[in-house]
Amino acid sequence: MPGQTTGAEQVHAIRATPRALAWLAATTSGEVLHVFDAAAYAVNAGGDVLALTAEHLGAGPLSLVIPTPIVPLTEWISAGAQVRVDGEDLQAGRLHVRLAGADSWDPNPGWQRLVPHRARLASRWEQLKDTALRHRVPDSLASLLEPENPDHAAKTTSEQLQAAARDAAGRLLAALPGNLDGGKSSLPAMPLAEAARALAGLGTGFTPAGDDFLLGVMYAVWSTCPPQQARAVSDSLAEAAAPHTTRVSAAWLRAGAEGEAGDSWHSLVAALLQEDWPAVETAIAGLARIGHTSGADALAGFLLGLKAILRPPSPAS
Repeated sequence: MPGQTTGAEQVHAIRATPRALAWLAATTSGEVLHVFDAAAYAVNAGGDVLALTAEHLGAGPLSLVIPTPIVPLTEWISAGAQVRVDGEDLQAGRLHVRLAGADSWDPNPGWQRLVPHRARLASRWEQLKDTALRHRVPDSLASLLEPENPDHAAKTTSEQLQAAARDAAGRLLAALPGNLDGGKSSLPAMPLAEAARALAGLGTGFTPAGDDFLLGVMYAVWSTCPPQQARAVSDSLAEAAAPHTTRVSAAWLRAGAEGEAGDSWHSLVAALLQEDWPAVETAIAGLARIGHTSGADALAGFLLGLKAILRPPSPAS
């Protein structure tokens, strides 16, 4: 019977995204790829990725959310462990997750609600940038929000990453406006695809910094463009980058191409719509705390993507 294995730790799933539900429906067995204190990632025979996410982390596009465990998940699951799904129960290592009763959660924060407010986003861009810099994370791509120092030569590994990222991001952002013409013509994919490949897998971390930056750029596109155009451009970015990065990061990019995002992005969209600037700051602070630099890297992509698309006025103008 499910959940009766000796020594098993049994929990009930709280929330599941459409991607997680599709993974569970298509899977009888899989393998654990990575395990952290509060999250684990598994892959099935089709190469699709599921994230088991502790409740306090919130949900993301790949998430099956479980109650926050009293011990690190590494006590219950190890990388390489087999995953089994029987329709009622998921088993990974010592962890058994009862699936019945989990709420369905839509990972799209409603970016399209921001599209009519492009002028407001442009006028508030400097304020958003300053807020992001107040919560900047060391060694993150938030440094791209500041002017480059032409007299400083990159010496450390981190500085070399910043230099490579600045070059690749600059090419991507320069190509972006020409691909966004209000949907009046077909979208030339090559300039964006080449720039996306240069960012793919760039940097260290579980999801490389360049991929997180690309994710943020996609969110900027979804926030400012009609849905068909946003999907076409985002698909171009994701499909160019995905073959050149990690399996989990590729799954995130493909979800981002459809406008799917984690809880903190939902909070930011809601705050921007309400023009609630204390809530905007809280959401940005929350994004900055995601991963080692992942949230800060994605936020930099989002803000610089907005700048490239909207061309906000400079503070002196």
